[in-house]
Amino acid sequence: MKRMACLLLCVLGLVSLSACTSGDSLAELSQTLSVDLSQGTVVEETDTHGGFHGDGDRWVAVSFEDQDLAPALEDAGWQSLPLPQALDTLLYGRTDAQGSQGPYTSRTLPRVSEGYYFFRDRFPEAEDPTDPAGALERGAFNYTVALYDEQSRSLYYYEMDT
Repeated sequence: MKRMACLLLCVLGLVSLSACTSGDSLAELSQTLSVDLSQGTVVEETDTHGGFHGDGDRWVAVSFEDQDLAPALEDAGWQSLPLPQALDTLLYGRTDAQGSQGPYTSRTLPRVSEGYYFFRDRFPEAEDPTDPAGALERGAFNYTVALYDEQSRSLYYYEMDT
């Protein structure tokens, strides 16, 4: 009986802990992206990370109805669009003389023409974590990218781990 009560207590503790952490997406993204996103509203979120190695991807779309993030993004060191060619290829793929090369994402991010982007290569041996060209030179992908669309005041966050 004591074992059953202890097991039930542990399960309830884990469930309540996971419920608390899932509500902190904006706080977690704020820390990762070095900008306060607390005024945003998460409109879509998926996370397929799991298994032994933690491979998967995470997608979060955040809306900012009454707030323009552009000044905060500039202060945080985000880059203004357009995307550099290597990052465009990473996210959307390309077609060249050698044929089609698909994107290195499992989700298609929306094309954003006016706004800012954030890129961080989380590969341990990355020479320059802000340069997406290095990510294209290997078969494993561990990166974080975010796009902010000034027109719709939406932020799109994507995290890939292979």
